[in-house]
Amino acid sequence: MTSHADTRESLLSRLAVDPASRTMGVRFLGREAGSDAISYGQEVSSWQLDRRSRIGVATIGVLVDAALGSAAYAALEHTDLEFVVSHLSVSLAPSVAGGRRLVSAVGRPEQIDVARQMVMSSARMTTGGELLGTAACRALGVSRPRDPATICSAVQDPAAAGDPGTGLASTGQADLRTAWIPRPWMGNGLGTVQGGVVLGCAAIVAEQVAALDPRAAHGQAVDLSLEILRSPVADGSTEYVWTSEVLRRGRRLTVIDTRLADLGGRVLAQSTATVLTSD
Repeated sequence: MTSHADTRESLLSRLAVDPASRTMGVRFLGREAGSDAISYGQEVSSWQLDRRSRIGVATIGVLVDAALGSAAYAALEHTDLEFVVSHLSVSLAPSVAGGRRLVSAVGRPEQIDVARQMVMSSARMTTGGELLGTAACRALGVSRPRDPATICSAVQDPAAAGDPGTGLASTGQADLRTAWIPRPWMGNGLGTVQGGVVLGCAAIVAEQVAALDPRAAHGQAVDLSLEILRSPVADGSTEYVWTSEVLRRGRRLTVIDTRLADLGGRVLAQSTATVLTSD
């Protein structure tokens, strides 16, 4: 007979086989004995690093989403619901050098609201015993099922295919607008873009905006808060626009607000990022 523990273990493993997780090389490592903590890992490749060969938010966004979003499944005894991320926040230790190394993320549920089908979770990311960052999430239960055809399609082997591209254009100097066409590899198995990909793209956009000032040409997003209001689709053809506003340019930190909207003006996500502009 299959136990609840076996069922949850199987589900947690399955969560790391969506197109985004498989393309980025994210895999389920296991659950801590006697705990609701779950571990995921990612072998970082050179194409996943930022422009200065650092591990950034975009490098590990998918890993962060997997560790945080799956915490609900580790805690709840009934797994008939799917969970989607509505809020993500991450803080990184800046300037962690890249190279081919394993990044681990350990997520755990912090609060479970069964009546509202809402779970708060946290995660800690490390590499080589060194703290890389911390993250937090609010996930909501939804009734729509995963699509096996979507999960099995549009996947690229990170070791063989190399950089699959973000679909992001350069940020306009005058209007701070960044066009974005999500790629099929960014899917979460529900037919939409995985939350960690949205998180990573928000960080890239913020870094592009900060870099329009030569003094911040090598900036790195070290804090980012993201609200996902609606999920963009990952069909490779639908275009969206990130529109940014610089709230403050300081000597060390630049703070940037960014909204993601479709071409009709409907807002899908809102982020606030802090970019470290000095080494």
